[in-house]
Amino acid sequence: MRLVIKLGKRVLDALVGYGKEVVSYVKTSGIPTLIASKPFSQLVDALDKLEKGYMKIRKNTYTLQLIQLDDERDDCYRSLYYVVKGCALSSTPAEVQAARQVIALFERFGLEFLQFAYVTESARMSNFIAELKLPRYAEAVILLTIGTKLAKLEEADKAFNDCYALSVEDIVARKEHEAASAVRKEFQEALEKFMIYLEGKSMEETDPKWEALCQKIESFNTRFGQNADLHKDGKEDKSI
Repeated sequence: MRLVIKLGKRVLDALVGYGKEVVSYVKTSGIPTLIASKPFSQLVDALDKLEKGYMKIRKNTYTLQLIQLDDERDDCYRSLYYVVKGCALSSTPAEVQAARQVIALFERFGLEFLQFAYVTESARMSNFIAELKLPRYAEAVILLTIGTKLAKLEEADKAFNDCYALSVEDIVARKEHEAASAVRKEFQEALEKFMIYLEGKSMEETDPKWEALCQKIESFNTRFGQNADLHKDGKEDKSI
């Protein structure tokens, strides 16, 4: 039975996921001597360091700035909405008609999308701005004097999108750096040493729990390898 597998250049979250799965199998194996063994303790420590490194990568440099820019963009959108709603109460029929036209657009897009994921929200916001700038709304924009607010919304949307693009580049750069880190190497070495230790002990021990654990890990290795092959073929789930 061969438990050691080559993890190669797997992405960091895949390594963390693999390590956590193996550790959980051991902790629930019912084999106290294995859980208390030095190779397993070293594996747990290495996994903890690897996971902390992974979380550090996920703490994007631009996270706080993105939150602030998104709030500013949302405020601009809501401000424009409430100004138009107020114009619907005007004593001037032309303004009321213009306000109703723009309100219909707001009702089509709604306010709920402001709580969606950044990518979805940005797409809908861009579509809203583009549509409000169409010729058929030009007269209403002028009549309701919302041109300045529309410009501010467009500016806020651009500021957010520019920052978001930088945040994506930052994530990629951090992942590339972490791929060659000492923490990653330490984890892979600890994992290999533990697997070799487990292989050897399982051939010595008569308790069926050892064989059951090895079979469980071997089965997981097969699934893990198949999943990696899917990624190589470009068939991974794009919804993640």
